[in-house]
Amino acid sequence: MKGVALSHSDTFTRELLPEHILCQSMGSTPPTAEKPLTARSLKDIEKEHISRILEANNWHRGKACEVLGVSRPRLRRMINEYGLVPPQGIVEEEED
Repeated sequence: MKGVALSHSDTFTRELLPEHILCQSMGSTPPTAEKPLTARSLKDIEKEHISRILEANNWHRGKACEVLGVSRPRLRRMINEYGLVPPQGIVEEEED
């Protein structure tokens, strides 16, 4: 499981589980499942995609830039535009 690989310790915690699994275990639906894809705006889809890429790369902006095909300044602007924040425990990278 990806969470085990991303863990920085010998302990596996809830924070390492993807949101859709947490929502299932709590009996709710993830926020993105509320609207069908065809009813969502491009901005909503872009925000979700950027968020997923950042999470998949443990908020390593360099790796996220490679996957997204954007520059660091562009990624920084998108993070600010969409109000994305790293989860607790993730150390912010210093600006270039």
